[in-house]
Amino acid sequence: FNVAPTGSTSSILVTASADAEDFLIDLAGAFNTTLALRSAGNAADALTLTTTAGGMDISVTGDAAGEDLDITTVGAATEMRLTSASTEVDAIRINASAGGFDFDSANTTSTITHTANGAADDFTIALAGAFNSSLILSSTGTAADALQITTTAGGIDITTTGAAAGEDIDISTDASINLTATENVAQA
Repeated sequence: FNVAPTGSTSSILVTASADAEDFLIDLAGAFNTTLALRSAGNAADALTLTTTAGGMDISVTGDAAGEDLDITTVGAATEMRLTSASTEVDAIRINASAGGFDFDSANTTSTITHTANGAADDFTIALAGAFNSSLILSSTGTAADALQITTTAGGIDITTTGAAAGEDIDISTDASINLTATENVAQA
């Protein structure tokens, strides 16, 4: 069937008068078919999914190869933005409960920034789980400062609490190790 009005604004409206009076759009039948919402509009909000009071759930229950949740932008100047005005500690949460995750970027500068507005607003990168695993910061850059750990105001602490053989702090290089202090005190 077709619902195809032209020349004016159109709407499909269902007004609930009690709980559980849901409005369903279903495609039934386990075949290679697609339920598609499409827009040829050229406004910034050409396709909008909005709730004015409740939340929104997007779920994919398929478990075969390729039955993923794909969100893709294809334009060279089309960004993908996740924005939250929540003040909760998990205002945006990315959670893989069993597998891993990848963040990849190419051909540009990339930044992860946390802006604190009070004491103890820490930014933590942690590897949890007492197994033979490592937290690795790696760079293939060729500059003299290919990997930097920098503070602009506070200090830096490097601490290891392991006491077994081999649980040391090892600093190795094929070049030189330069330690410089400019503080004018006896133990600088």
